[in-house]
Amino acid sequence: MLYHCSEGKDRTGMATIFLLSALDFDEETIKKDYLLTNPATTAYLNSCLAVAHENDADEATIEAITDLATVRSDYVDYAFNLINEKYGDMPTFLEEVLNLTPQKIAKLKAIYLH
Repeated sequence: MLYHCSEGKDRTGMATIFLLSALDFDEETIKKDYLLTNPATTAYLNSCLAVAHENDADEATIEAITDLATVRSDYVDYAFNLINEKYGDMPTFLEEVLNLTPQKIAKLKAIYLH
């Protein structure tokens, strides 16, 4: 399956985390998938940084560009920790917040895993 966000990686990244969680992928696999953003966006990041350097961008701007174009493992760790702290676990979050009932999750699994 392929889907895309024209404006960035954050909302799409979280949507993917939720989908993979609903499909019963483990947190480590989800994190590895999330971190694939970095090698996939290296050329884009380098071109943005080159333009920034050509325009004498300060270090804060360089850091902001890098943060906007990359992901870090602590982002996904924070999301999982917050969900676990507030809802107990991801399945409870998926059902209570995203309304992914067991029946809907079964349908997603039938579509994407078979």
